[in-house]
This record gives sequence, structure tokens and C-alpha cells, in this order.
Amino acid sequence: MSELYIRTEYNGKRTVMTDSYFTSPCKVAKPFVYDNYTEIMVMMASAGMLEGDTYEHIYDICEGSRLKITGQSYTKIFKCESAGVEQNVKIRLGENAMLYYCPCPVIPFGGSIFRSKTEFYIKKTSVLMFCDIFSCGRAAMGERFLFKSYAAKNRVYIDGVPVFSDFTRLIPEEIELSGTGFFEGYTHIGLIYIYGADIDRLPDTEGLEAAMTRASCGMCVKVLGNSADEIVRFFNDITGM
Repeated sequence: MSELYIRTEYNGKRTVMTDSYFTSPCKVAKPFVYDNYTEIMVMMASAGMLEGDTYEHIYDICEGSRLKITGQSYTKIFKCESAGVEQNVKIRLGENAMLYYCPCPVIPFGGSIFRSKTEFYIKKTSVLMFCDIFSCGRAAMGERFLFKSYAAKNRVYIDGVPVFSDFTRLIPEEIELSGTGFFEGYTHIGLIYIYGADIDRLPDTEGLEAAMTRASCGMCVKVLGNSADEIVRFFNDITGM
């Protein structure tokens, strides 16, 4: 099992990482400090996730922190026999803390099994933006929807009360995913959830199919496309980060 823990605080001038702990293959790069936020990049010292791997990530984003969390490269899930790969992420935001959580897109290789759960525990005064981007596989190599199963749960709690839940469960053997009602011929799907920073309109969606839904708390945008990079740029335009 690979573990990662990061704690950040606002020191009156900028957001700093005050504590961190990680085990192989996870690593954390030196933070990048910008005018109004700090960016932390989580890296992987391996080619990808392997059969039986379990990842446990915990983040404490303390009061007043302004943070962007990114990844180094696409998350590659290699072929599995039965156990698959599991990833659990828990993120806690303090009062008046701001977080844009944008891990790199997931690429499930042929025969792979992936399960993930990401939970956000925030305050009413927090600002949260997070995205989740999925690729059908190594599309450029003609490998589309050849994984065994993919399941990703994303949940948001405000002061302990659940306010948003999204569950993506894809099993190619059960249904034709590329057709009508699913990917509609596209190869990538992305989700971004925003709380505390409403947007009035979507940026240019050329080459993408996007729709926005206002939830009881915050809003959600889902988008279909043929390039993970295009979806990342689209989400970055929405957040301005």
C-alpha cells in the first residue's frame, strides 16, 4: 500500500506545506508559489498502477489556504487479473480555504480494473473546485474500452452533511460504451464540480460537448471530448487557474 499525507497552512503571506509524508511510489515536488495560490504536484516514481496496488491519500488544507493540487502525468492503469487497483483520497478544507483539485486524467489499459473513492469534507466558507477526467484507453493506439471495469466515486460534504455525489461505473462487457447514450463516439469524459465560486457561462466549447447543472450546493459541468488536454484546458478556463 502506498500512503501520502499533506498539510498546508496560510502563514499570512502565502500558502505553505507544513507537513508531508509519503511512501513509494508517491512523491511530492517542491511547491510552486504564485501570486494568489500555491500549487503542489503529486508525482509517481513508477510507470503506472499495477495489479494489487492500493493508494491512500489524505490532505488537510487548513484555514485560509489557497491551493491547487495537480499530478505529474496521466494515471496509467495496467492489465489486471482479478484484484485490480484501488485508490482512496480524503481531503479536508478549513474555513475560508480554497482548493482546485485536478489530478491527471486516468487511462485504463486493456484488461485493467480500477476503483477509486474521493471524499471532500469542507466548510460553508470553503471554496472547492475539483475535476475528474477519464480516457477510454490508449485511443491513439486503437485501444478503446478494452478495460475490464472502471468505478469512480466522488462525494462532497459540507460541515459533515453530504451535498454532492457522483458515481461513474463502466463495464464494457455489459454494454456498448461508445454508442448512443454513453460516449456518443467520443473517447474522453470529464467532470468538474464547483462550490463557492459560481460561474455565469461556459468558455468556448469548440470540439467538446458540455452541459452545466446547478446543484443544491454548487454546480457541476460534464464534458465529452476526444482529447484529455482539451478538457484540462477547458476546466482551467472555467476556474481561471
